[in-house]
Amino acid sequence: MRILALVLAAAALPGCYTDCHPKARPSLSIGTGEFAYEPLDPADPTWTLVHGPQGGWHVLLGFEAHGLDATNVVVAETRGYIDDELVAANDSAWLAFTCEEASSAEADDYASSLQAKNLFLIFNVETHCGLDGQMLHVEATLPDSDGEPVTASMDGRIVDPEAGACE
Repeated sequence: MRILALVLAAAALPGCYTDCHPKARPSLSIGTGEFAYEPLDPADPTWTLVHGPQGGWHVLLGFEAHGLDATNVVVAETRGYIDDELVAANDSAWLAFTCEEASSAEADDYASSLQAKNLFLIFNVETHCGLDGQMLHVEATLPDSDGEPVTASMDGRIVDPEAGACE
């Protein structure tokens, strides 16, 4: 009986679930973030190039969303372009959204949002030399609660902390 009372009390608490519950019009924002979603600085959007332990290069993506059914893992498709050339992709990124405090301008009406973090957008290039300073256009597509595609894009300058090794 005590357990039932605890379950009912927890269910009655105002919480993130109602704020994160799908709304009529889905929205998606692309940012970055290893440990938490972080929107890119609109005045100077940058992607930090990560030199992976297996010899490759990637940038970390994060997402903030509304109007999605994230009760299960959501599969996204991400692409990165430099001068309209596909240079990075992840065709089946598994996103585990959590309900967090909203941080984007699109979230003005909601105290909470669905957020995913630490997604690798892996570059398919021979060398990282020449990536520093390039503008990277990132596109993402994932399904809404009805299975319809929700898309977003974000542009930012690549910052390579090891660019000096190329000289």
